[in-house]
Amino acid sequence: MSNGISILQNYRSSLLRMEPYPHFSIDGALPVSIYEELSRSYPAAEAIFAHSFRKKDRTMAQNARYDLSSAEIYALPDLPIGAWRDFVYYHTSQEFLDEVLAKLGDVIYASYPRLFDVLRRKAPEGRPRAGVRRHSDTASECEIALDCQVGMNSPVTEENTSVIGPHIDNPKELYAGLFYLRHPEDHSDGGELVIGEWKDPSRARFREKRYIDDDLVTKRENIAYAANRFVWLLNGPSSVHGVTPRQRTERPRRLCNLIAEVYPTTPRLFDLPARRRGVMFRRRP
Repeated sequence: MSNGISILQNYRSSLLRMEPYPHFSIDGALPVSIYEELSRSYPAAEAIFAHSFRKKDRTMAQNARYDLSSAEIYALPDLPIGAWRDFVYYHTSQEFLDEVLAKLGDVIYASYPRLFDVLRRKAPEGRPRAGVRRHSDTASECEIALDCQVGMNSPVTEENTSVIGPHIDNPKELYAGLFYLRHPEDHSDGGELVIGEWKDPSRARFREKRYIDDDLVTKRENIAYAANRFVWLLNGPSSVHGVTPRQRTERPRRLCNLIAEVYPTTPRLFDLPARRRGVMFRRRP
């Protein structure tokens, strides 16, 4: 598959911001013709919900996250998702992992030098191999497991609700990439990605699933939910982010989530300090 559909084809090092942690945003991430084809063939909300591994009930919850994972797309070759099949196949390929490491390897290495040493030792030829998360991801098959989740935040019926507040991602996740495909008829406010940081790292506390109370976080930057915009975040204990509340709307917040996880090589990238475990976790109200 050609790099013509690569979400990183318009990445330039000048876009990278190192504070409060490494991240960047690309406007016009894909050529217009490719983006429009992906937008036209975007799966209906009902189709995403029907096949989502996140589905817990028979009915779709409001302002909730649902995804078609790569594993589901590989397992359902007849699922009619148009151009998305090639997009998912490329972004879970060895070619894409090689591109990520060529363009962002120095940034990743600066935060996780020991990871690269472990990857090189484990990989048969010193070149980290790509696997597909929950599909071809055993330790003998790969060093890094990729996923490309065609997803959405479902329509909003309750005013002033957020799909997710401040949090950090799973310690086994290396990075997160969010590709936004805002529908041209979606005129609702909100749904911006918030780049945050700890007000006082010594007071860092998590609730369940690494959620964080708002009063512990300073908001540094809001990145608007916009068509053909791609945002990349390097994961780490300081990589605080969340999503602002959305207005009521019948339109889903369309997105594609690209992630890499290191569990075929190491259980996690970082540990949560002892003060952030056990009794310091509190249930969400």
